[in-house]
Amino acid sequence: MVYSVKADTESIFGPLNVSKWADLNNDADSTEIATRITWSIQEAYDQINARLYGCRYTVPFTLVSAAYDPIIVTLSARLVGVLLYDNRKLIDTEEVDEVLNHRKMVERTYADIHGGRLSLLVYTERAVDYPQAIASGISCT
Repeated sequence: MVYSVKADTESIFGPLNVSKWADLNNDADSTEIATRITWSIQEAYDQINARLYGCRYTVPFTLVSAAYDPIIVTLSARLVGVLLYDNRKLIDTEEVDEVLNHRKMVERTYADIHGGRLSLLVYTERAVDYPQAIASGISCT
């Protein structure tokens, strides 16, 4: 299972960029490019599940009405692009990181889901609705 498909990433980054970033050997081998894209889509799925484990939703997410929540699809598609870009080792410095804004959006989405600032509309929260004690690390002795 995966949360996004190649077309989702291509709609954000463009098909030429996705193909270029997936071509690690610069030899235009369509099989290798397809394999790298498939790997990055699966890697994004695994990373999303790991990063959102313990949030107020149960992961992995399940299909609802034959679709995933659009926020999760977009998160996955952005992460796929970032993974492909990073695998090409195109980043020399932060100033030339072409996907820096997307990288920040991925991190912000994780934080917003964990922090309750983003609600996934098609999933049921697993959190309880009563107050809970939270350890602050401050001793009261």
